[in-house]
Amino acid sequence: PAYKILGFSAECYCGAYSHKPEFEKLKAYFPEFFDRLMEIEEKVRLVYLSEYFAVVTPWAPMAPFETWIMPRRHRSNPLSLSLEELYGLAEAYTYTLRRLSEVLGDPAYNLWLHMIPVDDSEAYHWHIEVQPSISTWAGAEKGGGIFLVHVSPEEAAARLRGDQ
Repeated sequence: PAYKILGFSAECYCGAYSHKPEFEKLKAYFPEFFDRLMEIEEKVRLVYLSEYFAVVTPWAPMAPFETWIMPRRHRSNPLSLSLEELYGLAEAYTYTLRRLSEVLGDPAYNLWLHMIPVDDSEAYHWHIEVQPSISTWAGAEKGGGIFLVHVSPEEAAARLRGDQ
């Protein structure tokens, strides 16, 4: 079946004092982050799950095969990870890049670390976004902030898990 997934960009401001717009949006949508991630319960968009980290394909990705690496323990930043959690992050990150390479033929990718620099927020959940560069943005993406994705997040997760 032919389909396109539309995703709308959310403004993201970087810098020491400019995290407030993203923080306020995420505070509204993710008060209890893992309770809201139904893809882990349903295992529909789940790519990888370990004791410390989960890798999922987001509900409305900006690019095909976009993945998010998220800690299972709620925190606003990764600065106080234990040694075991750091090893867990390395395993999740290595797994994600290895599967992207195997499925997509070693693509270039962008990586973003989303966090709040101070650990005093209960509302924000830090995560890493990995976005392979396998499609070209055109008018809708560049001019309108609307992202057309030719692979559903569910299909991308299945392929990255090795189900397809």
